[in-house]
This record gives sequence, structure tokens and C-alpha cells, in this order.
Amino acid sequence: MGDARCTLLGEAPPTAACLQAAGFHPGDDGAWHGDGLLVRLTPAAPAEAQATAEGLASFLHSRGASPAVVAAVGAARVVVGLVAAPGPAPALEALLPALAAEMRGHVLVGEALFDGAGLRVFPAPPPLPPLPAGPGDVPGDAQTTAGVWRRAMAHAAVAARGPLETHPRGRAEPFRQQVVRWLAAADLGPALAPPERDALLTPVGALSPPAQIAASWRCEGLTVLGWALGAWELPAPDVQVHPARLAAQLGFLRVATPPPHLALRPPDALRAAARAQAAIAWRLQHPGPVDFAPVAAAAGAPGLCGPDGDLPLQGAPAAAAAPALFATCRSVAAERHHAFAWLIGARALYRD
Repeated sequence: MGDARCTLLGEAPPTAACLQAAGFHPGDDGAWHGDGLLVRLTPAAPAEAQATAEGLASFLHSRGASPAVVAAVGAARVVVGLVAAPGPAPALEALLPALAAEMRGHVLVGEALFDGAGLRVFPAPPPLPPLPAGPGDVPGDAQTTAGVWRRAMAHAAVAARGPLETHPRGRAEPFRQQVVRWLAAADLGPALAPPERDALLTPVGALSPPAQIAASWRCEGLTVLGWALGAWELPAPDVQVHPARLAAQLGFLRVATPPPHLALRPPDALRAAARAQAAIAWRLQHPGPVDFAPVAAAAGAPGLCGPDGDLPLQGAPAAAAAPALFATCRSVAAERHHAFAWLIGARALYRD
């Protein structure tokens, strides 16, 4: 693997503190070392820096870059060449936007220009296609494989959107755009309820904390919908799921129609599982000791009880669970119960 070379342009030079914060330390050879990489920074002389910035700005203008990008690059007064050996690596991917952000500028890699958030600003990505608005689900969707799959894909998209706010924007925003492009190409825009569509159309960095939380919890509804389609078995009440792995099994980001191995389970199976989930949700609405065994038996699910007659959570009765664990399991149960209510017709629309 050869060396990786790029150019940093900005208003101020990078500092040692920035490199150290990224996990690099200075070596006796004048380079910075970290995570198997050797990084050398070579500042340009002021006259050379100005000529480089103005020349790059002229090139960007000739190639149709946005006026804001052209102006920012042309105004750069600090230019630093960077050589990293042995070439591209995750540590370098994190370091470059950090340096560009500190310099209040950009990094040029080949002919691609990235900002301090790691977003490519030239060549600019193509505009997102329109994502038609719709009602979300419509009455009857829960009775068909296609309808449940479309709702599952809406859940998968929104569940993927929520956590993106905690990831580096340079990777998270292109992924958000990939999801939107796939939804548009698969004609799944109308399957999104208005708040779901709003969350997906909000650029990374601008989604409110309540919207992030609401989006992330969609993964538990996805758990139930995928089970209803026969893709997997239901996890225990104290087990949270990994939405990306589940979504992939349903064709998320890959197909526009339900994969042939999916089929909606029979109504009797849906109703039986819904009764059991209702019992779990009821138990988790009542902290402390309760007589759960009759509730589980009435739901046709006596197997929900542990040896002591209570719902087990991580090997102990729910009555003895730590408050944080109990609260998390209660939220999981509520989301799954909501999905089951839709599947058996207790909710005409998922968003009700």
C-alpha cells in the first residue's frame, strides 16, 4: 500500500493538541505516529500558500463548485501538505476532518474536497430525489406480507436515522442520503408517516434529541414486524436488538419488494404472540412484586414465568431488577406491544 497524500487549506495552522487528541504523538524523526501510521506535515511558505489557494479556487470555479466553497478556499492563507504511511486507514479518516475543522478550512484528497465535518463539498453529491409524502400505512396493510414489509422498511430507515447524530458527520450524512435515495427508488416514501419522513429528510446534525430517541426506538417495532414476516424468532423481553442486522435480513437498502423467503405468519400465531406481549407489557408497567403467574396463564403464555412465578429479567425476577434495567425493558415492551396491536387490528394505523 502506498503513501496517502493530501493538502489542508484553512485560516490557521494545525496544532499539536489536535494531533494528540486524535491519538498521535511526535516522534524523534519529526513525524507524528499513531495507530500504525506515520504522518508528516509540511507547511507551505506564505506566498506559496496564497498561490496554491488561489489556484485551487480558480480550478473549483471552472468546475462549477459552489460560490461559497470557491470563496472559502480562495481565502485560505495556510496550506499544509500531509503524507501518511502506509496510506489510507481509519485513523487517517478521523484525523483529516479534525485537522480541517481546527484550521477552519478544507482538505483536498485527489480532486475531491472535504470540509471540517468530513463531508465532500466538491464534486458536490447529486441532489436528493424527491421523497413523495404519504400517510404512512393505510388500513389493511397489516393483513398482507407486502404491507407489513413496507412498514418494516419504514421502521428500518427511521431506526437507522436516529443514531446517526452520534457518528462522524462525514460518514453519517452520506449514509442518510443513501437511505433517502433507496426509499425514493423503491417507492417507499408514501410508507413513511410525516414525522418519519421529516426525520429522514433532516440533515445529520440537525435532528432534535426527542426525535433522535423516537427514531431509535423504532428498532423494537422492527423486531416484531420481522418476526411476523417469519424472518427470525422474538428475542426475550430483556434483550435489545441490533437494527442493522435485522434490517439487512429483510432486504433493507437492497430490494424494492419483499424478498421471497418472507411470508406473514398465520393470524392465530400473531394473536397468540400479541397476547403474550400484552402480558409482558402489563408486568413491566408495575414495578415491584406482583402476582404475574395468573396474568401469563390468562394470556396463554405460562412459560413467561420463571421458577418464582415472575417475569425473569437477566436471570432474576422482574421485582428484583435494577430500576434502569426495568425501565429499559418497559420501553422495549411498549414498542413491541404497539407493533403487535397493529398486526392484529387493534390499531387501524400504526401511527395511532
